[in-house]
Amino acid sequence: MKYEESSIELLMEYSIKIYDGQITRSEVINLFEEVYKINRNSVSDFIQSFELILCGKKFTRTINLRDTRLIYEFILEMYGVEKLKLALRSVELHLNYYEEK
Repeated sequence: MKYEESSIELLMEYSIKIYDGQITRSEVINLFEEVYKINRNSVSDFIQSFELILCGKKFTRTINLRDTRLIYEFILEMYGVEKLKLALRSVELHLNYYEEK
């Protein structure tokens, strides 16, 4: 998935709104496809991975290094160190998934 840094920051903000129940996944996918011209499957994959990372669960889609850094910086800024530690657990699970594959 390749797009501007500002787009991923906005996508993270919308992912939080989905997580908090303020907007639906479909609304966000449609918005990013229509307004920002980002492939709907890429948006859907990102939202799913972001939610899993936020909860410290295994995600299976590959995220590039830049976006991964942005995600963890965002989580640290929004939620603090404890949530970041939980989110970092997802990296371990992600790596284990690929090692076992």
